Amino acid sequence: MKPIRSLIPIALVASTLVANPAHAQPSRTIGYGDLDLSSPVGQAALDRRIATAIRQVCGWAFPSDLQSSHEVRRCRELTLADVQAQRNDALAQATNNRIQLSSRR
Repeated sequence: MKPIRSLIPIALVASTLVANPAHAQPSRTIGYGDLDLSSPVGQAALDRRIATAIRQVCGWAFPSDLQSSHEVRRCRELTLADVQAQRNDALAQATNNRIQLSSRR
């Protein structure tokens, strides 16, 4: 029997520290319904997806542009902090689903 998986995506929204606040903040949605979050492999795959989405949302900076580099680094840190609760909820739900399924035997 396969564990029940959440279909609620994790949304990432960049902080207002992104270079041009006049534009709408970019966002990405990360689906994880195909991952087994009760396993280390599934958790690592989710973490890679989150890291990729954060890089896409916050963008890149030229290493020689210290102001831009600082803004991008700060955006990535804040965005990761913002998404951690959603990530932890998804992992807890996967663990709870696994416990519920095993207790029904």
